[in-house]
Amino acid sequence: MKIWGWVARAAREGELSLKSNMGLKNEWITRRDHRINLTRADAVWETDWTRRKRLDSQANSDEALRSVEEWMELNEEPQKWGFQVLRAEKREALRTARSSWFKKIGGAKAIYATVALLKHSGRVVMESDRGSGGSRAGDNTWLRQAMKWLEAMDWIPEGTSNRMAEEAEAEQTRMRRRMDIREGTGQMKVMGVGEGWAR
Repeated sequence: MKIWGWVARAAREGELSLKSNMGLKNEWITRRDHRINLTRADAVWETDWTRRKRLDSQANSDEALRSVEEWMELNEEPQKWGFQVLRAEKREALRTARSSWFKKIGGAKAIYATVALLKHSGRVVMESDRGSGGSRAGDNTWLRQAMKWLEAMDWIPEGTSNRMAEEAEAEQTRMRRRMDIREGTGQMKVMGVGEGWAR
């Protein structure tokens, strides 16, 4: 991790370039990756345990957000209303695809907490509620629990989980009013035929 931190710092200061020399515009490591690597390296070098824990939490949060957003960009429908919609079937696919990495920081709880954080910032909304105990009915208990988890893991400031849960619920309502929910009431399942859409 110290090596990746050095690479990120050198790239930031212009001492190292990871761009292709074949005339391509892509970068091997993005600026977002560099920021995460720098934070993780700072945590390794930090001697104060409290600050090290805070840096680790920040890096975990940043990497979790990146992981979910990148997966959705590749696997979900393009944005139509200025935010990404996570469909129920894709929600389960996301859990499966990212389970190995998220196991390190809390498993399914960490995935749903990441979605809750994205929902709070107005970047992602779930097409239908996760519900409680596997129920597909409207139930925001999971959202409040997710914010409690985020607070316990130091991803959000202490004492803000209740307020942020309320704000996320309000943001969810705002986003859902702008979209057409295809999941229905839960009595009947909508079957999508084909995944062909134009980018």
